[in-house]
Amino acid sequence: PDETVAAEVGVFRLRAPGDCMYVVRTGQVDIVVGDGTVLQVGPGGAFGELALIDDGPRSAGAVAVEETSLVRVDARRFQFLVQQ
Repeated sequence: PDETVAAEVGVFRLRAPGDCMYVVRTGQVDIVVGDGTVLQVGPGGAFGELALIDDGPRSAGAVAVEETSLVRVDARRFQFLVQQ
C-alpha cells in the first residue's frame, strides 16, 4: 500500500526500530546521518532495507524533501521479492 508523506516530514528516525523498507514512487527522500544528507532517493529507489536484513535499529534517518509517495515493503513481502 502507498503512503504519502508531506514535504520535510520524517519517514523514520535514526535508531528507531525498523520492520519495513520503502520504495519511492514519486518525490524524493533524503537519508540523513547527524546534520548531513548521505544519500538522496528518488522515484524507483529503495531505502530502509538494512533493518530487514540485520533486525537492528535504523542506522540513519529518512526525511521527505517534497511531497512523496512511498510503497511500504514489510519483511514477508521483502522475502518474497528476494526469492523471486
